[in-house]
Amino acid sequence: MRLLFISCLLLASTLAQTACDADPCLDGDDTATCSSPDTDLVITCDAGSGSQAVEFRYGTVEIASIPLNAVNVEISIENPTADVDVRIFGESGDCLAGYGCVVGSDGTEVVNGMNIYFSGDDQYAPIAETIRVDKALEPLELKVMAYGTSYGTIVYSWDGIEPCDPNAITSRTCSCTGEYTYEEGYGCKGEVECASGVITSTEMCQKCKCGGINRLSIASDGQLGLSEDECFAEAHSNGHMYVSYRAPSAGYDSACVYGDSYSSADACLTDVVSNTKWKWTVYELLCADSTCSGDLVEDTICTSCKCNGASRKTHNGYNSKEECRHMAYHQGYTFFSWRENKNLCWFGDDMACDSVNYKSGVNAEWGLYRVQCQP
Repeated sequence: MRLLFISCLLLASTLAQTACDADPCLDGDDTATCSSPDTDLVITCDAGSGSQAVEFRYGTVEIASIPLNAVNVEISIENPTADVDVRIFGESGDCLAGYGCVVGSDGTEVVNGMNIYFSGDDQYAPIAETIRVDKALEPLELKVMAYGTSYGTIVYSWDGIEPCDPNAITSRTCSCTGEYTYEEGYGCKGEVECASGVITSTEMCQKCKCGGINRLSIASDGQLGLSEDECFAEAHSNGHMYVSYRAPSAGYDSACVYGDSYSSADACLTDVVSNTKWKWTVYELLCADSTCSGDLVEDTICTSCKCNGASRKTHNGYNSKEECRHMAYHQGYTFFSWRENKNLCWFGDDMACDSVNYKSGVNAEWGLYRVQCQP
């Protein structure tokens, strides 16, 4: 049985430019990390060619990611002292060319619309196997399976990428921490869409603001007169995890300030301005998790009652009790009201549904319910 593990040691001193060097990850609001394939072979928009020495150890080595629209890509493995098989895989994971694949012997065949050439299986030294693709109509992966430890050479060339999207061809992966996601051209960015619809805010400090905020920035980039909730919703929807909020006073309106330079971790955690004259506060914004991996169940709180504010005019638009229950929970609410004969759904501020604020003595078709996730 052939045991596999990934291992590749680069030996040549002049190598193709690495994916992370060719197009490094941008930090944005957080620190981005960059990873690229084992061999650091990057097929770029312009034509290129080269070679590099590799030690093949018993197992499978990823040689290159071939991007969509790459033209006349040819990769050869030359002179390994033990048997190796070069193979190319499609987007679905199927082996398109190489030993035991769709094109499994010497020749050219049309596979998924692409003309793919394979030189055939070569088992005896000096071994040489080549795969060539006229144009990649889907992203491809080229790998080598080695049946013993040996040294060999990868020889490669391509005629460019037509058409070319520079952000899609680097064969590198950028990753961020926490709720940050990587956005090409920007870097790490806070989660923009909040599936639950509920944004939680945590005070990071009082009488403080993120670095860089002054009268000019408030006038040019700030928003005046917003409530805290409105400020948080605006900041989060624009992809920011941190926001500075100035509470209103008799002499001035509230101020909400966020932006690429005002909401970074450095500005709001490292370079934060303390002991401000006005009532500034820095908040961290997170999307409330309201997913349920089990079953949603409801408890009847009362009948002939409803949450304060529930009416035909404020109906949430969900026309079945099951949908109303589901959407209430997944938008972060514990209670909902449902009127059976009119198919009216309402959920919102949970305080409107508590024992102090809910409305009793209303139409008998109204009911007030608590929704919970049952594992």
